[in-house]
Amino acid sequence: MMFTGGETSPSESYKNILEVILCMIGLELFLENLNKVNPLDLYSKKGM
Repeated sequence: MMFTGGETSPSESYKNILEVILCMIGLELFLENLNKVNPLDLYSKKGM
């Protein structure tokens, strides 16, 4: 088998999978926090 670039390297793909999972978890937490905080409240506080 020929290894091209490093895409087929197990450790590299493992890192990529971890990054994707972490990104998805981060997005979930970010969206949850957005839902908890009402954007209108933030705007009204900034406007004050």
